[in-house]
Amino acid sequence: MARRRTSGALAAEIREELDAMVNAFSVSASHAIRVGHLLLEAKTRVEHGQWETWVREVADRVHAPRASRALVDLPKRIGRA
Repeated sequence: MARRRTSGALAAEIREELDAMVNAFSVSASHAIRVGHLLLEAKTRVEHGQWETWVREVADRVHAPRASRALVDLPKRIGRA
């Protein structure tokens, strides 16, 4: 049978996990903003009408045009464009 944790031990583990979650989100958000900047730059270099095709070919982890638009808009929305 598993040993039962004290309230203090649970609180400490919750704080530790919350800290890890906030740190992971911060790192993830930084990467998303950087991807948005890179996509904005790329968009200026891709021929007119070829953007969605280019995103599908080059940025294949961005699965939908809507997702690429959201990433492109992210730096603008947070004032880092």
